[in-house]
Amino acid sequence: MARQTEIQSEKRAMRAAIRASIAALVPEDSRVWSGTAASKLYSRLAGAKRVMLYWPLGTAVRGAPVAEVDLRALVSSLIGNGVEVSLPRTDWVTGEVEPRMVRQVPLDLAVGRFGVSEPVDRCPAPRLPPEIVIAPGLAFDLSGGRLGRGAGFYDRFVGNLRRNPLGTVRVIGVCFGMQLVDRVPREATDELMDEVWTEAGKVSERGSGDGKPIAAGA
Repeated sequence: MARQTEIQSEKRAMRAAIRASIAALVPEDSRVWSGTAASKLYSRLAGAKRVMLYWPLGTAVRGAPVAEVDLRALVSSLIGNGVEVSLPRTDWVTGEVEPRMVRQVPLDLAVGRFGVSEPVDRCPAPRLPPEIVIAPGLAFDLSGGRLGRGAGFYDRFVGNLRRNPLGTVRVIGVCFGMQLVDRVPREATDELMDEVWTEAGKVSERGSGDGKPIAAGA
């Protein structure tokens, strides 16, 4: 219990530090880095059948966001390429995340709790789980560690997907390069990313054998 309390304290301190760094970002840097990351991710995702992405925080309130990599253009590009694209819809009472298919963005979205844009009721759940999930986060490390915003929604969602017998999922963490850290504090319930991408491309990939990161530099 003492160790778990220590880890939670480390997470709070890291969240505060990363949020301060993000708040100091120049909006133009965020825009350029997002465009570069989206372009590189497109080549990774264009051949997939089912991908779950995310709609960036703050777009309904403040315009172009700087809090996380803006992949809105990538969502539209993949839909146009025939990829089945879903976005997360959150039950804020149970903390469950459910993918819902979108075909026309932003028409298929509505602003929900905390200003988060989510798929509307008419958007159907996919018949099969996504092959690839793109996960945002406050910080990542090269071993696949991810620091979320503290609610554990993505960890539970990814854990359930990985236990789903209907298919296998590849989880890709996406962030700005300045959000990479030496080590993300981890608890037993924290899910590791299979790959981590920034505006530099793929910066790490967990090996299928020893679980250690493979230098990628794509």
